[in-house]
Parts: sequence; C-alpha cells; structure tokens
Amino acid sequence: MNLSKTTGLFRNGLLLAGVSFLLSACSTLGEKEEPRFIYLDTADTLQIKFHYNEDPSLQFSMPTVADQMRDARYRDYMETITPYVAAINLPMDYRILKEHEQPERGHPVLEIFALRWEHTQMGEIEGVFHATLTSYGERNKLGVFTERETLRLGYSRDDYDQTHREVLSKCLGQIFVKLDQHFELPGENGPGSPMGEESSAFLE
Repeated sequence: MNLSKTTGLFRNGLLLAGVSFLLSACSTLGEKEEPRFIYLDTADTLQIKFHYNEDPSLQFSMPTVADQMRDARYRDYMETITPYVAAINLPMDYRILKEHEQPERGHPVLEIFALRWEHTQMGEIEGVFHATLTSYGERNKLGVFTERETLRLGYSRDDYDQTHREVLSKCLGQIFVKLDQHFELPGENGPGSPMGEESSAFLE
C-alpha cells in the first residue's frame, strides 16, 4: 500500500475519533443530573431563612431610604411568618432565622427570596417570591409565587405595611402547600403529585 495513502487514512481515523470524542464529551456535559427529591424527616428541625432583594439603584442614590425600606420589609416578614407558621400544624420543629443569622449545617433549610415586593405604578403592592428547600447538599426548587393587592385611596402608612403583609401571607400559603409534598413518604402520593389545601398534611 502507498505510504502517503496509509498516512492519510490514519489521519482521517484520528480526526473521526477526535470528533466522536468531542461530541460524546459535549453530550455528557449537557446532561444535568436531576436533584434528588427531598423527603423531610419530622424528627429534624426546619430552618426558615428570608432574603430581601434590594433595589441597587435606590441603594446607590438614596441609601438611607433603601435601608429604611429593607428594615420595614424585614419587619413585615417577621410579623407575618411568625404567626403563620405557629398557626399551621407543621409536623416538625422549626426555627425562623433572624436577618443576619445563618442556617446551621445538618438541618434542612427553607429559603424564601423576595424578588419583588413593592409598590407598583398601578397602585398595587406586588410580591414575587422564590422558594427553595435545601437538605444535605441537595436543593429542590419549590417555585415562584406571585400575588398582588390594590391599595385603597388615601391609604395610611399602616395600610401600606398591612398590604405588604397580606401579599406575603398569600404567597406563604402557596409555598407551604408545595412544602407539604416533601413530607410524603415514597409510595404514598409520590413527589410532585398535585395537592391542594384540602389534602394537605398540615395546612388547615
């Protein structure tokens, strides 16, 4: 066989092998492993952590006002989450973490992120909250929850804060219905099965 022809075939073989390897590697990198569904142990303690997303432009232009808004929203959160969780029959111990308190390792964490929780140009208080559940390195997304309430004409400061709390309370109802699915044992209703408040294990 001609040496140049043999060399050409060898090079073509290497090229095809290299392309095949790259395609295989890209395919493997593109495949994301699904997170393990978290089943909560009722003997454990659920930690609840809140994150408020500040407006960076307001923080830059009027930092004092931005700090006041953050303090007001954290106050509204604490005044809402504390009686809410106490009123439901949560089948495990829980801790509501303070603003700068970090979760302890080794316990599940319910994190609630306020992506948007403010007064809109339409005269409404709009809340957009994202919630996740984390346990032993696994993270499950509970979803994004949106509610809005219209402020009445001539509203006072108390009305303004109360409407923020009402919006949050409605979103908490949705979040804890989702959380309820994580108390189901394998083989009961199965993870992700649709549930309403009427079939909830701890919501009344």
